[in-house]
Amino acid sequence: KYGLLVCSSKNSITRELSYIELLERQKVDGIIISTVGLKAIKLNNLVKKGIPIVLMDRDVPGADIPVMFTNNYLGGCQATQYLIDLGHKKIACIAGSMNTLSSINRLKGYADTLQKNALEVDKKLIKEGKLIYKDGYKLMKELARKLSDGFTAVFCLNDLVALGAMRAIQEDSKNIPSNYSIVGFDNISFSSVSNPPLTTIAQPIKQIAQGAFRTIKRWKKQALPKKEHRFWDTKLIVRESCKEIS
Repeated sequence: KYGLLVCSSKNSITRELSYIELLERQKVDGIIISTVGLKAIKLNNLVKKGIPIVLMDRDVPGADIPVMFTNNYLGGCQATQYLIDLGHKKIACIAGSMNTLSSINRLKGYADTLQKNALEVDKKLIKEGKLIYKDGYKLMKELARKLSDGFTAVFCLNDLVALGAMRAIQEDSKNIPSNYSIVGFDNISFSSVSNPPLTTIAQPIKQIAQGAFRTIKRWKKQALPKKEHRFWDTKLIVRESCKEIS
């Protein structure tokens, strides 16, 4: 049997490095990590010390270790196509900072799907910030203030951002989905009990975690596996935050 030690870096590279040192001292059997900023040389040195490592959702160029990905590009396509199928032509996007592959691919899925449907990718409708509730609230306020008639739907790159955006809309005496349709990403537990329940993109977290764990176990029994990228598809979860328009 295996025990589980969970460490949260809170997006701090300093905190992340201190946890890595702790895990080394604890002589753990393996590390599954969604890294903030570890370099390839650090990861490869850990492997040389005999510590199996699997990256989650963030690749590190030059690191010769397996990576498990959600198909974030597909999720961006699914969310945007769903809104287009409901009749929306002006779709805003509240995005994360473009320094993570997951955010880049979700935004690319959004943009490519608009273009595939002969719709404009309007940069004024794309707002970048942190993927947190507070920024979803703030950026939705900006969109509504400057471009209130310029869009009818919003794709948020995660559910916390979507929940913040929903609060901003409701504070302005607007209705979801009558005035704006909202789609999130992640299918966190709060998304099913928000008001209204949030339509979102679900990641197969359990399957990804199982895949990473099996890779660690295989690594312990055999030689270092080849560098590999494994992808898991996302799924659209339809709830009550979107409306068909004519």
